[in-house]
Order: sequence, then C-alpha cells, then structure tokens
Amino acid sequence: MNNLEYTQDDLYYPDYGVQLAGKRGALFTFLFIAPLIISSISVAALPGFNYLVVGLGLIGTAAFFLTSFSEGFHLPKEGIAFVAFLCWSFTGFFVAPIVSVYLTTLFTMFKFLVFFLIIAHFARNRATISVMFFALLIGSAIVAVSAYLSGDYVRAEVYGERIAGTALNANVFAMTLVYATLVLLYFFKIWKSLILKIGIIGILLILARLIIASGSRKGFISFMMVLFFWYFFAYKKEILRNPLRPILAGLAILVVIVFLYRNLAYTLMAERMQRFLETLQAGGVGVETSSVATRLSMIRRGLKIIAANPLFGIGLNQYRVVSGFGSYAHNNYIEMFSNTGLVGGIIYYSIFVVLWLRLRRLSKIPLEKYELEIVNISKVFIVIRFVVDLVAVSYYSKINWILIAMLVGFTYYLERRALRLQTDEDYHQTEYLYTQSESSAYV
Repeated sequence: MNNLEYTQDDLYYPDYGVQLAGKRGALFTFLFIAPLIISSISVAALPGFNYLVVGLGLIGTAAFFLTSFSEGFHLPKEGIAFVAFLCWSFTGFFVAPIVSVYLTTLFTMFKFLVFFLIIAHFARNRATISVMFFALLIGSAIVAVSAYLSGDYVRAEVYGERIAGTALNANVFAMTLVYATLVLLYFFKIWKSLILKIGIIGILLILARLIIASGSRKGFISFMMVLFFWYFFAYKKEILRNPLRPILAGLAILVVIVFLYRNLAYTLMAERMQRFLETLQAGGVGVETSSVATRLSMIRRGLKIIAANPLFGIGLNQYRVVSGFGSYAHNNYIEMFSNTGLVGGIIYYSIFVVLWLRLRRLSKIPLEKYELEIVNISKVFIVIRFVVDLVAVSYYSKINWILIAMLVGFTYYLERRALRLQTDEDYHQTEYLYTQSESSAYV
C-alpha cells in the first residue's frame, strides 16, 4: 500500500473529532508557537524581553495540554531521554561546589525541556512545521538586520570588530544564521520556482558575509559543513538518475563558496582562522596569545575532571567553577561529561542517536518530497551538531533546542503514521487471506 494515496487529513487525523483537534493545533502554532520561536531567537537576550518569552511559553504550555487532552499525550523517545537526562542531573545537587549556579542551570534546562515538548508536540504536519520554519527564518532575519541597524556591521568593516546583533554574542549570532541556512536549503530543494531559488542563493550570500563579519570560526566552519552535507544527503540519489538538478545545485553552492573566499581576505575571520591553524600545528604549546591554545588547555583540564569524577560529574555548569578558567569549556562533550558524568553524557547524546536511528528507518519507506527533505536536513543537523560540539557548547542554546524539537516532533509523527499504515496494510492482507481460506473451504 502506497502512503501517497492518503490525504493529509487521512494520514494524521483519521476521524472528524481529531481533525478538529488538528486544526486547533495548527491555529495555536500560528498564534502562539510561532511568536514564541521568533522572540526566543531574536530578542530573548535583550533586557526585559525574557518576560515576553516566558509569557508566550506559558501560553504555549496551556495550548499543549489543551490539545493533548483532545488527541492524547505522545512523548517521543528523544523526549524520554531528555527527561531522563534532567532526572540524572539532579545528582549534581549533592556534588556541585556552588549549588546556586547548579540550580540556576538546572532550572534553565527544565525550561528547555518545556520548549522541547511544546514545539515537538505541534510540529506534526506540513502546515505546522512550515509555520515553525518560517518563524525560525523571521527570528534569524531580525538578528541579521539588527546587526546593520545597530551599526555593528559598519564597525566590523571599518575597525574589524565582531558583530552580534540582538544575539549579543558573535558565536550565537553566527550559529543562528547557520541554522537559518539549513532551513533555507530545505526550501531551495522543495520550491520549484527558479526565481525563488535565485532569491535563496542571494540570501545565502548575505548570510555568508554576515558570518564572516561575526568572526566566529565555528560559525564559518559550520556554514561550510552545512553546504557540503546538505548537498550530499539531498542529491546523492539523484546524481545518476537525473544529473541536471544536482549539477545546477552544485553550481549554486560553488557560487556561494567563491563568494566566501573572495570576501574572506584581510578580515578578522581570516586572521582568526590563521591563528587557529598555527595553534593546531604547534599543538597548542607556546602560543599563549591564541584562544585556541586556551581552549585546548580547557579540554585537557576537562579530561582530568572527568577522570576524577566519572560517575556523577561535578554538577551542571560547574566546569567554570572547578576548572579555574572561570568559563564554560567551549566543548560540549567536555561540558556534558565533566558536569554530569559518563552516565549523564551518554543519556544526553542518546537524544541525537535516537533521532538518527529514526531518520534511517524513515529513509527506507516511501515519503513525499518535502518529508524526505526534512529527513535530509535532520541528518545534516545531527552531523553538524556532533562535529561542532567539539568547539562549542550547545546544550545551553535556545535555537539548538528549538530546531531539534521541530525535527524530532515532525519525524516522530511521520514514523507513527508509517507504523499505522503498515498495521492497516497487514490487517487488510490478513483479512484477505482469511477470506480466501474460508472460500477455499467450501469448494
């Protein structure tokens, strides 16, 4: 049985009562969840705006419970892993050197869990996931435009300063634009209009220039990786069957890369990348002025903390207290395994492993084009996440949890639909065989 024979209502809402609940969920997504995503990405770091995010979060929570009572509570395995991680993190209360710092971080992780559950709950079909994707793009656009309006970009051009916009942090600014790039590439693949595709290429060139101006090495590397891995996952099956589209997409990627190369020269980014390479060649020794050397020292210190506290770790956000650096580790693996121990780190990364396994299962069943492309960008996101976590702390990033919640929620409902269709097909096949056997018995 081909799942493409079903309409969206058949696939997600098999009876009238649930259809109404689904439409109500779409309305809640537009009215409350989209503003929550936009504000969380764009203005949450500004003084006073956190109350706006909290208020929208409370409304989203109410909508979550309202629709859950109508449709039933569904918790993806990634959500279970997140809850398990949070429960394990409670052990930090007994080992944390500064309990107040630990409790503040624990409360923040609880808020991220609420974010995760709400967004994953509503990211259930094409309508709601599209609204969320556009909300992410709008929030990212506000961050990007703010860099121009505030004069950050001009100062970066003239004085070589790093830009941050309303994100208030250059690395967060760059990674926000990287995630926006991933969503734009999704639309590039599914939209048929040549004009829209050219428009997306133009936006990517602007984002590339802004990422260079941010001076964020992790943002620059992530941007390049997104282009490469997206092209690999999106076109690997088309290269032999229909090579024209992969070739044209490859040329578009080449245009963006050439633009990056031409704009990189004589910038702060080029200088920082050069220091990065020199430090790696020196093994982090004797290059004390380099931030890379400091971060390599942080990793070595983190490994010692993990060896001394392998089971429970030292408590959430306690690396900055124990390490002597007064800062987070700039490495999510070190941060997770030192703060929550080996058990906590494994539980945390199981969230991404579970999602990856679901994506592999979904890759083996018939999917609509947009569904397949969401599976593809989900794979890119996980690859980028595992690599960039070597040089960045992601567990404390709002946009990280927002995007993964979207991808988890949509693929979870996609898998549930596939399982239900398979069950229906098995039932009809069994019923047919039973009817045939009954008929044969009277011959």
